[in-house]
Order: sequence, then C-alpha cells, then structure tokens
Amino acid sequence: MLKFNFISRVSRDKNFFADLVYLIHRLKNEHDITASLYFIGAIESQSTYLTLQKLTKTLGIEDRVEFSKRSIRYNEMSEETRNGYFINYSVGFFLGYSGIECMQNNLKTIFYNIDPHYSNSLKGKYSCYCADLDVLIDLVKKINSNEKEMEKTLLKENQAVLSQFLLQNDDALFLKSILLGKSTSSAFKRLSHTYGTEVK
Repeated sequence: MLKFNFISRVSRDKNFFADLVYLIHRLKNEHDITASLYFIGAIESQSTYLTLQKLTKTLGIEDRVEFSKRSIRYNEMSEETRNGYFINYSVGFFLGYSGIECMQNNLKTIFYNIDPHYSNSLKGKYSCYCADLDVLIDLVKKINSNEKEMEKTLLKENQAVLSQFLLQNDDALFLKSILLGKSTSSAFKRLSHTYGTEVK
C-alpha cells in the first residue's frame, strides 16, 4: 500500500483537505491503486474534522484515511510514516515551510497546487511539482508502477529544489562577513558580479 502523509492543522481557514480525500477515492475506484492518507496535525475545527470524516465514510474509504489529531515532530514519527510520501500544499509560488523541512529531513516530498504558469514552465523538469489532482494522480500511477525508481527521482528532485532555498557555504560565509563588518572591497565586487548591480 502506498502511504501519503499531509502535515497541517485541521482548521476552517484551510480548504484543501477534501482534494486529498478524493485522491484516495479516485486511486481506489478509477485506477485500482491501494493507498492511504495520514493527516498529521492538531484538530482546531471540530466541524471541519467531522465533515471530512463524513466524506471518507460516504466515499467508502474511512479505513484508508487517518488523523493523528495532534502535531507530531519528525523525531516522533514512526518509521512507517517517514517511509511514506509527504504531500505539501502550495499557495502560488510559495511552497511552504513544512515542505522545506520535509526535504531537509530527506523525506519524499510532493508539492500540490503549484501555480499552473510556474508548473507549465517546469513541465518535464520536476515530477514532484503537481498543479492539480490529475497531475498528482499521474505521479502516483508512476510511483505505483515503479516505486524504487520514482523514490530515487523524487529524492533527487527534492534536493535540487531545496538547494534553491538554502545558501551555498561560500555565500553563507560571505554574508556572515558582511554582518560582522569584515567584508573587503573585493568581496563587494564579487557581490556586484554575482547580482549584476554595482554595490558600494
């Protein structure tokens, strides 16, 4: 069984939980793929939680959707959970801090609701970027047909994505030297060269 995790508090201000419930439903009914979904996060809205429970029951997948009902730190997660796939909901170009933390911990990370313009520009480059439910289902089908190969692909892509958010060691040392007032004129010339702007 493919196991998917989603880290988020269950709250009224979040409107994407049903999408992931339908993911499990469609995988089961349209593609004969056995998958489960684990919502990791505190229940802040009891009405939202009960609505989701009712939806899973109506769709006949209540045995495949589970709620932790509390926040769980990485070091508290079971090995089974860590070996699953972590779906992260993005807003526009913002991938979210939980997604970055997942990648830092070398968890298989998938981004859902990627801005379609951004997604189209990256088409064929990163399979971990999914614009909508259909694209996400296509990715799951690939995982289901060749899980070992897709695990490698996702982890490799995740590290490439992560590198765009983290400073390289040389840049980190350079910025530290600026903050400590130890930068030389040559260092500022390097900054000008890197960013194409004259820095004085």
